[in-house]
Amino acid sequence: MGVTASAPAKVILFGEHFVVYGEPAIVMAIDKRAYAKVELRQDKRLYLHSVNLNLAGYFENGYFQVEQGDAKE
Repeated sequence: MGVTASAPAKVILFGEHFVVYGEPAIVMAIDKRAYAKVELRQDKRLYLHSVNLNLAGYFENGYFQVEQGDAKE
């Protein structure tokens, strides 16, 4: 059992960092979504699996341990 959530992707034409100072930005959602699923694991590890990036692994002692794919620092 777990929780799944998704959010629309966005395109920021300009103003990405200015909005934190109350300035305007041109932003719109696009027809792509990001998905996340959270489940309790017996080993208590935070596990990451990305189909689009062909990457899978888990975090241990502050480092990402790759199980599939190629992760660069």
